[in-house]
Amino acid sequence: MIIKLTQAHITGAFISYLLGVFIVPFVIDFSQKEGLVDVPNERKIHKNPISRLGGIAIWASTMLTFLFLVLLSYYPYGSLLSGILLGGSLMFLLGLVDDVYNLDAKFKLVIQLSIATIVYLLGVQIDTIFNPFGGVIP
Repeated sequence: MIIKLTQAHITGAFISYLLGVFIVPFVIDFSQKEGLVDVPNERKIHKNPISRLGGIAIWASTMLTFLFLVLLSYYPYGSLLSGILLGGSLMFLLGLVDDVYNLDAKFKLVIQLSIATIVYLLGVQIDTIFNPFGGVIP
């Protein structure tokens, strides 16, 4: 199945962008107040502490956009949508827990493979990769 860029996709991208712009400052303020920031050291390239919770803004804007589009009956890919939303949400939660508690890499890999298996069993597959410079990779 080839998904073409439609009005729903353009509307969704626009809504998600606006929500992200609105939500990001609140996430940054919260993480600074709670001390959930990544402090610079010799291994980091940033000079000032930055929020470790940026994924919250991305996840929230994406989920709110999907909800909005589904309520408008604008997003027609129902059966695959649940797998994508569930997989994305579980990966987000894993990343959030990792940001707060610094999980072991092997543990994270096992969880990521488990999430990918669940998503696959829900029917989400990548059949074709489109090369932006031309051609298709089956």
